[in-house]
Amino acid sequence: MKQIRRVKGLDDDIRKSLELNGFNYCPDVIDRTDYQLMERLNLNKAEAKDLTLTISRSIVQSIRKMSALKLRDNIQQNTYTHLCSGLPDLDQQLRGGIPCGTVTEIVGPRSCGKSTMAFNLALRVFDRETDSEDGIVFIDTQRSFDAARVVEMSKSISNNFTEDHLQRISIFNIQSVQDLIGLLNDMEEVIVSKNIKLIIVDSINALRDDSEREDKETNPSNNAAGSHLLGQQAATLKKLAEDFSIPVIVTNTMTKRMDSGYSNNKQVGTEYQVPALGLLWSHSVNTRLILQDSTFGHSEQRKIKIDKSPICGVCYIPFEITPLGLFQISNEEMVG
Repeated sequence: MKQIRRVKGLDDDIRKSLELNGFNYCPDVIDRTDYQLMERLNLNKAEAKDLTLTISRSIVQSIRKMSALKLRDNIQQNTYTHLCSGLPDLDQQLRGGIPCGTVTEIVGPRSCGKSTMAFNLALRVFDRETDSEDGIVFIDTQRSFDAARVVEMSKSISNNFTEDHLQRISIFNIQSVQDLIGLLNDMEEVIVSKNIKLIIVDSINALRDDSEREDKETNPSNNAAGSHLLGQQAATLKKLAEDFSIPVIVTNTMTKRMDSGYSNNKQVGTEYQVPALGLLWSHSVNTRLILQDSTFGHSEQRKIKIDKSPICGVCYIPFEITPLGLFQISNEEMVG
């Protein structure tokens, strides 16, 4: 959906009036009659008709920028069905790696290696046998992107990595949920113009936390608004993945939950960790990988748990993190 603020040719007073009255996207105008626009925006009939015409032309022009031919060519150029992770057992279980056309979530506690794994996947795009100028979108919500770290990690993956590859990583620093939704709504043009083959959001949960704090200050009872925005994010990410047959990677954190019960007539509680964002978000991702460290049990060994996948059951893959990245280590009992 195109935002009103991006529409060219609108009178400044009308644009301000639209924003003040909650008209943020073009369909907000198109879906209303001339009479409704006259009443809400204090316009005469000619002004209402002219507004509808301007918005309609803007939508048509936006659609023309990415024609059906370009969309077809972009998908046909992507001959890959999976993105290799570089972790042999993980790629084997997922039948080739991270599946294209889907949303994959990397979950874990803080500082467990989520960003490192995201960097690793980004570098794998450039390691494929192709002469095309493949690009990557990295949506950075925590200022986590570390160019020096990426260059260091590239030494273990490819000898051909250059500064040109860094220039093909488009970084967007996003601070609010609304900014992310606006960016995603305009992402189709970026994907086509820069031949994007991977989208990474690191981290999807950081934005939600900020938005909730602001919302509680202004309207403590408004929980539905946050769920609606989360649903918009999930739907748009899935659509981009499916339409362009590319993998979308999102990182997420863990949150604590408490199960209560009774023992010897006393109420007791058991604390455990679950992925943040709740069931609405959980149902929106196709594959979920949980990075586990010693906080998940008595073992000091780090493991990747395939927690959710349409093609394989739950299994565990041991890994380690070094200055050169994230690597699989010996795995005698993979399926748990």
